[in-house]
Order: sequence, then C-alpha cells, then structure tokens
Amino acid sequence: MLIRILFLLFVCACSTFVSADDLLKRYLPETCYQTGEFEQQKPLGKTQKLLTSQGRFAFSCNKGLVWRTQSPLLETNLYQLKGRQWLQSGDAPLQELNGKIHRHLGNILNQLIGGNQQFLNKHFAMVEQDKTLMLTPKQSRMKKFLQSIQITLTDNAVIIKMQHPDNFTQVRIFNINNRDSLNQTECREFTQTSDEICYRLFES
Repeated sequence: MLIRILFLLFVCACSTFVSADDLLKRYLPETCYQTGEFEQQKPLGKTQKLLTSQGRFAFSCNKGLVWRTQSPLLETNLYQLKGRQWLQSGDAPLQELNGKIHRHLGNILNQLIGGNQQFLNKHFAMVEQDKTLMLTPKQSRMKKFLQSIQITLTDNAVIIKMQHPDNFTQVRIFNINNRDSLNQTECREFTQTSDEICYRLFES
C-alpha cells in the first residue's frame, strides 16, 4: 500500500512539473524575425511621474534590434547582437553608446524578444506566479543593474517589467508580426528610420 501511494504521488508530481524551457515557450515564443509596436514606461528621475513613450521595433535573431521611439520624442536605439549600441536623436548623426549598462540591457532585450532559452536558462532562475513569469539573475554582477524581470501575457500583448536597483522600465509589446524573414528595406519601411540605422543592423 505504501509503495502504491508513493507511486501515485510521484505520478502527480511529474504531471504538474513544467520545465523552464516550457515556461519560456509559453511566455516568449522563439521567433527569429519580428516586427511590432511598443509602449514603454519609466520613472522621470527620482519623481513618481512616469514617462510614457510609444514606437515600433524590428528584430532579427542573428543581427539585433531596432527600437524606434516615435512619441513624445523621436529617438532610435540600435542594439546590435555583437554588443555595439547606437542612438539617433531625431535626424542627428548616430552616436555610439559605450556604457556597460546600455550594452547589458541591449543584450537582454535581444535575448528576451528572441526567446533565447539557452541564454535565459544560464543567467536567470525562473518561477511562475499568478500568470507572471519571474526571472531573477543568478550572477551578482548582473544584479548590480538588474534585479528582476517580470513577464506577463495578456490577450493581445506581452508586458515585460525590468526592475533596476533605483527604478524600473516596463514595456508593453503588441501587434507582433512573426515573419519568415527580415531584410534591410523591410526594417526601414516598418520602423520608419533613417537608411543608416537598418544598414548598420544588417552589416553587423
């Protein structure tokens, strides 16, 4: 009788177990090419007011991410997969961003949007709570600029909240289009960026 009870408990435990890879597939479907829209919120300095910005993005899993803010300011971030970060404010020339925080956050955004299971499993502990996937950095050096990531699914969007030591960034991604391919022309036409932005993305 005892053996039978233990066996039933084992079967029940196995039936409810969800692997980290299965969780990531549920919250972050792995897609190599994507375009979509976003709404981003973050605190203004040390105040309680939130800055809300909106825009479009284009993503290639083997090239990187173009993050085009269209309001309230016109600004484009280019997060190359190899680690170089670029900023273009309005029609001004491209400016390379050399800070460690920009490099790390750009890399994490690339891995999140692409649903890179190998990277996320290596660097984060995962737990699901109330239909939200919580990712906590495993390495102390990452915790210096990122304390946690919360991923929540709604009917038509993915909400990603990155908690930093002093503030947070929350991004709502919607109207996602999973594509079979993405080239320089399609990147430029969708994000409405300058020719140089998408050229630099695909030259990398």
